[in-house]
Amino acid sequence: MSAEPATAAVHMTGIWKRFGAVQALADVGLTADPGEIHALVGENGAGKTTLVRILAGLERADAGSVDVNGRRLGPHHSPKEAAEAGVGLVQQHCQVVPGLAVLENLILGHEPTRLGLIHRRQALASTRAIADRLGYSFDWYAPAETLGLGQRQRLEIVRLLWRRCSVLVLDEPTTVLTAAEVANLFEVLRSLAAEGRTVILITHKLDEVREVADHVTVLRHGRTVGRIPRQRLDLDELARLMVGELESPPVRQPAALGEVRLRLRGVTTPAGEPGTQALRGIDLEVRAGEIVGIAGVEGNGQAELCEVVVGLRRPASGTVEINGRSVDGLGTRARRALGLAFVPADRMEEGVNPLGSLWENVAAPQIVAGRGTRLGILDRQRLREQARAVLAGAGVKGDLDLPTRSLSGGNVQRLVVGRELQQPSVVVAAHPTRGVDVRGAAFVHRRLLDLRRAGSAILVISADLDELSQLADRVLVLHRGGIVGGYAPEDADPARIGLLMSGVVPEARP
Repeated sequence: MSAEPATAAVHMTGIWKRFGAVQALADVGLTADPGEIHALVGENGAGKTTLVRILAGLERADAGSVDVNGRRLGPHHSPKEAAEAGVGLVQQHCQVVPGLAVLENLILGHEPTRLGLIHRRQALASTRAIADRLGYSFDWYAPAETLGLGQRQRLEIVRLLWRRCSVLVLDEPTTVLTAAEVANLFEVLRSLAAEGRTVILITHKLDEVREVADHVTVLRHGRTVGRIPRQRLDLDELARLMVGELESPPVRQPAALGEVRLRLRGVTTPAGEPGTQALRGIDLEVRAGEIVGIAGVEGNGQAELCEVVVGLRRPASGTVEINGRSVDGLGTRARRALGLAFVPADRMEEGVNPLGSLWENVAAPQIVAGRGTRLGILDRQRLREQARAVLAGAGVKGDLDLPTRSLSGGNVQRLVVGRELQQPSVVVAAHPTRGVDVRGAAFVHRRLLDLRRAGSAILVISADLDELSQLADRVLVLHRGGIVGGYAPEDADPARIGLLMSGVVPEARP
């Protein structure tokens, strides 16, 4: 039985929210008690993120009430009011203030002072202690904008703990963490709950729900369809509540390899840039009809490898070829014209314009390439019709004129994948199913495998070794900017992979 509103840490009732023609939430409720880890689950677009953004004061509910620690928040409460009540939120797409250091971003708005000056030594000591407890490390004085997506999420988690929030809301916090980091995070969350704090955990990973959740609230199509205590938790039933019946997962057929379509020879990038990992002599080939996976702990050169291939970073030495042509000196637009498609790791910052409409974001590559005009005038009608078809094929629902930021993170990813993976000859996909539910991940995997069968050359960067095993014909391991080894998924040896990811090259087997 759930706690009464007077004793619950969080009690949300009758929450309604509409974005244009989309009813995001309809009479939704959420109750979480002090000292519990409460999982909030549902497929992409179910309304999970919208609900917690309302709790944190980042969105206004059309109707409903919100109580935190027995305190009724106003109908349109602000983020400040939510924070004062004890609510802290780690969002999927963490933002930093450019121009400020990592430490300055963390303490911004809550700076400890001494004699009227910011007490940096005290701030550093306390924040470093929390980071060490989580197993995180930062260059505290590096520019915050150099942090990768995973590092930004970790920084946000440290920020909540440093600010002593009593209600911690984490939106897909494990998406960019390794298995060891996830285990460490769960230990911390359990200790926080034991101290009386409340943790609300949004996740698509049902094994995480089973491992840490005391209660589960399930949303589907913007409505609450279940609240399940741990002792009655059945993962099969939970999956059915979330998404209904699922199609069979896609199957990877034997590869029919063709010519080399993507080749890197001796690629290096300059060292010394804060927050980046220099590439060290990358040699890499991807053939038509092949998926090559890149594994490794995040921050070992994955972002830099993507940037070099798509034209966002110039190598200090070495060459990049697409379809047999050197693209050294060519920008992203020219590389796209050669058949390159790119699914970026950070969909909100690099994949879409959040303020732009759905159809504008789908049509953006055509507009940039000058293909969306008729007699020199933007052909809006044709572009909108094409966008409607792409969105329908990707399973994204919503008015074409809705701002893209109104979509869930998983549906933004569907938009990007649907837009990019039409008929490219070369694909670079970075963490293509990060933060995507089971149904969405199956869509992405099916699309990549369809392109592989059609003869595309595909490079997939992922921290999810299971995903690489399902997709890749072969996997290369990146460590400190260099390829230290590889393996075929069918011959995967977890111990050997772990050694490679830690930089230890195992001896060749007899």
